[in-house]
Amino acid sequence: MIKKCLIISDGPVPTPEHQKVEGGGLRCWGLAKGIAANQEDIEVTVAYNEVHIQQPHTERFEGISIATWNKDSIQELVKDYDSIIVSYCMGDLSMIVVEALVPDQQLILDCYVPIYIEMSARKSSDLRGEYEAFQFELRRWDHVLRRGDLFLCANNAQKDFYEGVLSAVGKINPVTYGDELIKVVPYGIYREKPVAKTKPVDELLHNKKALKVLWFGGIYPWFDLEKLIAAIGLVSKTTPCELTVVGAKNPFNTHPDFIKKYENLVSFIDRGSYGNIIHMVDWVDFKDRADWYLDSDIVLVVNEEGPENKLAWRTRLVDFVWADLPILTNGGDPLGEMLLNANAAIRLNGLSTESIAHSIQQLGKDKTKAMDLKKNVQLLRGSLFWDIVAQPVVDAIRSSVKSKDRSFAAEFTIPQPNLNRLSTIKTKLRKIPRFYKKHGARATYLTIKTKLIDKAKSYVGATEKRAPKIIVVSHQLDLSGAPYVLMDIVSQILKIPELAKKLEFRTFTPISKYNISLLNHMSIKPKVYLDKNIGFKFVKGDIVIINTLSHSSVFIDSVLSALENKTLSKVLWYAHEATPEKFLTALEGHRISKLLAKGSLVLYGTAEDCMRHYRKFFKTDRGIEMMPYRFDLDLKRFRTLKEKEFDNLRFVLPGTVGDGRKGQTPVLYAFIDFYNNFYKKDPSKYRDFLLTFVGIENDFISEQIIRSGEGSLGAHFKYFPKVDRERNFDITEEANITLCYSLQEALPLYIYEGMAMGHPIIRNESSGMEEQLIDGKNGFAVSSDDYDGLVDTIEKILNKEKVSNKQLAGMSEVSKTIALKATRNTYNKIIKELQ
Repeated sequence: MIKKCLIISDGPVPTPEHQKVEGGGLRCWGLAKGIAANQEDIEVTVAYNEVHIQQPHTERFEGISIATWNKDSIQELVKDYDSIIVSYCMGDLSMIVVEALVPDQQLILDCYVPIYIEMSARKSSDLRGEYEAFQFELRRWDHVLRRGDLFLCANNAQKDFYEGVLSAVGKINPVTYGDELIKVVPYGIYREKPVAKTKPVDELLHNKKALKVLWFGGIYPWFDLEKLIAAIGLVSKTTPCELTVVGAKNPFNTHPDFIKKYENLVSFIDRGSYGNIIHMVDWVDFKDRADWYLDSDIVLVVNEEGPENKLAWRTRLVDFVWADLPILTNGGDPLGEMLLNANAAIRLNGLSTESIAHSIQQLGKDKTKAMDLKKNVQLLRGSLFWDIVAQPVVDAIRSSVKSKDRSFAAEFTIPQPNLNRLSTIKTKLRKIPRFYKKHGARATYLTIKTKLIDKAKSYVGATEKRAPKIIVVSHQLDLSGAPYVLMDIVSQILKIPELAKKLEFRTFTPISKYNISLLNHMSIKPKVYLDKNIGFKFVKGDIVIINTLSHSSVFIDSVLSALENKTLSKVLWYAHEATPEKFLTALEGHRISKLLAKGSLVLYGTAEDCMRHYRKFFKTDRGIEMMPYRFDLDLKRFRTLKEKEFDNLRFVLPGTVGDGRKGQTPVLYAFIDFYNNFYKKDPSKYRDFLLTFVGIENDFISEQIIRSGEGSLGAHFKYFPKVDRERNFDITEEANITLCYSLQEALPLYIYEGMAMGHPIIRNESSGMEEQLIDGKNGFAVSSDDYDGLVDTIEKILNKEKVSNKQLAGMSEVSKTIALKATRNTYNKIIKELQ
């Protein structure tokens, strides 16, 4: 009887039209080749995401059928197969596949990427965001693993690891105990020997006699190439030596931390003047990789010690075995240790620059040793051929092995502690005073009310029966600009009675009493939620309005899913961030792109720079519209400052300090630099000055700012905690220069507020500069990459000889005019979509 097996990949596989392929696609193709080898009783199909289709599309290649999938078609695709092989950690794809299977289908989950550890090892610059994403994905991984019949891992260390994981998720249980659920199926190699067609490394060399060292593959957070590059520089001082780095930038991975790793490496090479001995090459075609391998003398793999390395089965290292390359590695990973123990690789003496350099020199000189390494590598190759390593999968497909706990499996609620009702109530009541102290009486009341209403609905039933609503969701209701803009949009919607009656406002903590009072004044009673990591249930016909991209992955998924299944009729998303790639995953970006194309989602940007970023990230112009927010300020506060009001300069920079985004730290140090190196040396040349920060909090960065500011600037430095909008206006009125040195902005509201009050501005290139600054006319432009330039600009504006009071008064008039123009902006585009 013929068995039909479907292997599902997210990325493309190496067919003739697809030669730039990443590890996941290569793994799927290797498994397909291994299963299909001489197996007439198993028909194998590999399916990849249709977004990668190129024409002409190959439907069958090397005995393997090729299909494509999208989220709408995958459920229909899987129903025709006896066995499905898919990774457990591919987000929506894995979840959809699991839910689509019928009881007689076999699910084989590929676990060769220990994602629990790999995601933890990324060293993200945004730990809070990474933790949030991890917790969201964790639930999905666990859910998918519970449904698996057989689990594939890459080595014995992974097998031990996954026994723990499967125990934790309940897959190893009284029914399955003793069954061999996990099979070791590593990434393998092809029987066809590599053949070189060209000598690409030779073509790059500056010195044709140089020792050719190769790094092949991406540079992820757990790989450190800076010491390797420095080592090449050290070797080249005595021995001609050049390093070729192939594929450092993975075109399939758009995670900002991975991109930053690549950018930092390029900067390191430029700073060190390594250009003549380091050659950076883009991701090369799969069929051409042998050319690079066979034109190299030594290949290096430098691992970072830690849990990730102990579990990893390095795809690149397996491929080096295929090519019989002399390998230098520090090991620590299972395959690396296997090669080292078989004298098929050389262990680096250490990971210092000097140690790496010494190892390269030694192996480069010892041609006999290099030949011995190649011979020993050849002895290991036979155990790694794809048709050999895939045999356990072949056996499982033939026997249709399925997990014994299927008939017992069900969704169980997690049992609560055995407390009586009175104890439970007491436990919850103890939390209220702390919340009250932090958020105030009104916010506490609204939060408790929201929880009680939602609890009551859950007793009635999961499906909410009501008329469609316009649901406005704010990521929080603190004193930042994004919630205020959203409330301003709400105030405009309320002017239209047929829309006003449908409106519901939802938000998450933290919240401010000031904003609650503003909403109450509009007769809005917001629903307040404590946990950002929740999704909402919607009814057919709901419309959702969202502010910012900075929502949790769980919430975003609930909105996108409801839009994809046509529960929501429309989503209007008013983004306040210029760089979507820092807030959205690649998958979220792809889902949003499709919804933009369908017209069910509209994304609004506040500034021209934002629009450029959005169109590039989402790869479309459709559904992305420019809508600068309405600058709403009492006209009584608008003013033009006179010349005498610039006898001294009072700088203000409001904004949250804790995440470092607003740039208070470099601004402070620039003022200290100016004060020590210019002002103190000749005070008569300069205006007196005061630097004021608004938004100082109880965190270490704030404490450092206070100590440095008071200690170094004394009476020239002043600070305030977070304040409400009216108090912030008063503080801004006392100043006469507004500063912006943010890493991330999108037409910042506080800049307009300062401009309205007649402030010339000092502003960096963050989004909105084109709309707010005319360099030299209403202020001065500075660059985030040029700290010295910031110091020079501070010196310039305070220097009475370089910038006169008359010039500053002229800038004041221009600033006010630009701000006044922004008050005429409207939200008509959103209103039109709602009607």
